[in-house]
Amino acid sequence: MPDFLCIGAQKAGTTWLHTNLDAHTGVWMPPIKEIHYFDHEPIGLAARLVGRSRQAAKARALLRRRIAQALRGGASREEIAWAARYCLLRRSDHWYESLFRVRSGLVTGEICPGYANLDEEGVARVYRQLPNARVLYLIRNPVERAWSALAMHFRKGRRKGISRVSLEEVEERLLRPKNSRHGEYTRNLAAWESCYPRENVFVVFFDDLRSEPRATFRRILDAIGVESDGSEIPPEVDRGRNTGRGEAIPPGFECVLARAVIDETRRLDARFGNEHTKRWLETTEAML
Repeated sequence: MPDFLCIGAQKAGTTWLHTNLDAHTGVWMPPIKEIHYFDHEPIGLAARLVGRSRQAAKARALLRRRIAQALRGGASREEIAWAARYCLLRRSDHWYESLFRVRSGLVTGEICPGYANLDEEGVARVYRQLPNARVLYLIRNPVERAWSALAMHFRKGRRKGISRVSLEEVEERLLRPKNSRHGEYTRNLAAWESCYPRENVFVVFFDDLRSEPRATFRRILDAIGVESDGSEIPPEVDRGRNTGRGEAIPPGFECVLARAVIDETRRLDARFGNEHTKRWLETTEAML
């Protein structure tokens, strides 16, 4: 089983983290960033082969890519076998464990923002399988995170950008419980800390990741038990990943966002009371 899980948050630097951990010689990360084993129901073989789910499509694409690479001499037998297991085999605890059977000496982990939203029962299931895992949680200013997630959603498919959508539709998306749960950091932490001791749960602030990416990455390595003297830090650790397009919040929508997250922002400052949460609270209250 993996040595650590990064449970999110969505739009808080998880792609950056996966890219840089994958580039570190002391860490092994799955080729697929989000396996979604603990937060999705298992699907049958037919769905895995022809289903429309995003995860099934990614699994099929990886397997096709590995086969094509192998034909050109660019993929190893192990890489093809992993992609085949991930795509074709029945989902089970044994299957999940098989994904992390790599050479000894490497720290293994999975990054999946959906895991932050598990309730206590769901976390208890994870704990039964990974009782010694270290849990990373990247968190971001609730207003910024919510807007970034909205912009990403309306950028996909035929929508062509959040500026082309009515603010009523954006607000409806914002307030859906499934979406707002991604920003309920204190509630999510409480669920994970109902099973895992606090010393096993590491909170990383997006502000540190943005202002001091190299130092923040080293702290993350320490948290997951990877020794690093700095020489093995990936050279592109200072580069942002999946950063979006910086869509500006419309003047009339700042208050809507602030009202949606102000209570959570106050809870965060009550818990952490650091320079980041204090600034988040000040800027959010100014929007009201």
